[in-house]
Amino acid sequence: MSTSEETAPAAQVVLPEPARQQLILTAADVVGRMPADEIPAALRQIARFTPAKRVRLGGAKLAAVLDGDDDFRASVAKVVEQAQPELTEALRSGAPVDAADPLDVAVVLYLTRPDGWADGIGAATDRWTASRPAAGDDGQTEALRAELADLRARAKADAARAKDAAAAAATELNDQVADLRKQLRAHRGVARRRAGA
Repeated sequence: MSTSEETAPAAQVVLPEPARQQLILTAADVVGRMPADEIPAALRQIARFTPAKRVRLGGAKLAAVLDGDDDFRASVAKVVEQAQPELTEALRSGAPVDAADPLDVAVVLYLTRPDGWADGIGAATDRWTASRPAAGDDGQTEALRAELADLRARAKADAARAKDAAAAAATELNDQVADLRKQLRAHRGVARRRAGA
């Protein structure tokens, strides 16, 4: 890594918005699965949120911690490396990645930070910008991408809510069964006393 890359803050590296959103979604997911003692202090409050709420309300904090906390960024990088091992290895070894999605390239470079990562993000951003549709189609594509990301986050949140609702219903049913058992015992005691009288 060059000296300028070592000293330049990551905040000076500009990611395309869809790549930034992909990073935040992945980081939000990782925070939700981390052991409590490993969660960075700045993210402990949002770790209790649903995934969609983590992204919506904690996106700026997640981005800031990704920029400044090497350990947290490494945790997120592990998840991305497992999801895209070939791309990660190609970027680390300096192999060409022209066929890869430039947004994925930018995300992996940002997280893993191999030699030349900042320049690589610049090149990936240029490729992404060049591949974007004409200005008339751009708004629709971006809107669809945003809607897709929102739908994915909602689906995860809905699944978590359904699981929580099922657990609450089971607890309520168990409480009702326990109450009915108490009432049955009380009625049996009354019946025995009456039968003995």
